[in-house]
Amino acid sequence: MKKLLVIALLLSATLVKGQQATVDTSMVGKNLTVCGFVDNVGQSKSSKITFINFDEKDSPYTGVIYAKDTVNFTEYKPMEFLKGKNICISGVVSIYKGKPQIVVSSPKQIKIQDK
Repeated sequence: MKKLLVIALLLSATLVKGQQATVDTSMVGKNLTVCGFVDNVGQSKSSKITFINFDEKDSPYTGVIYAKDTVNFTEYKPMEFLKGKNICISGVVSIYKGKPQIVVSSPKQIKIQDK
């Protein structure tokens, strides 16, 4: 069922060159698992929030790890480890600046698909 929700959500995203993806807002507040290739992992300078950015053709989502939650990642550092990996993130969908995101507070929410 979760895979069907992910597929439905991905199909509901409309990507137009030069425009931001639009997402079916009915998914906001729902617990979903989204999967894709991690294109980039960045961090804001001021708040030290880590952003896990999927390749847009795979998923319009961003994973967000707040600075206070980085201490929970003891086996790897997300900034260094996740880029270039195929992963799945599970959590509640929210919207920030028109883009869907999932807040990640625990490494248990991230499943590495690469062997």
